[in-house]
Amino acid sequence: MVFRTKRTIAALAVLATVGASAACSSSSSPSGASSAGQGGTRTITIGLQTALTGALASSFGNGTVQAAQARIDLANATNEIPGVRLKLVTADENNSAQGALQATESLTQSKGAFAVLAAGPFFFGSYRYAVQQG
Repeated sequence: MVFRTKRTIAALAVLATVGASAACSSSSSPSGASSAGQGGTRTITIGLQTALTGALASSFGNGTVQAAQARIDLANATNEIPGVRLKLVTADENNSAQGALQATESLTQSKGAFAVLAAGPFFFGSYRYAVQQG
């Protein structure tokens, strides 16, 4: 129960950070954000890096993805961040530090994530890359 509460708090912290970034950003769209045109609504992509396969998938896999998606759906449904729609993309860290690095690279380069949520134990393998990318 405590783990689930910590996950919820972490998700709320990320949404608050993304909301603040969206509110304070200039008129040019950051990486991972696109304009939709009508009404000034734009989409910000959030990446979720977690263990989707392997031994840790039962602890970090689909439940984590479903929880993050539910929180994002709630934020979108209630217009929590005015003018912004959030989109979730995921990547499997493959139960290794090298897999975490590949997941972070995939989320930021291929999938256009503006921010990355690390919901697995191997983020230490990619934190330097994430810091270099800003």
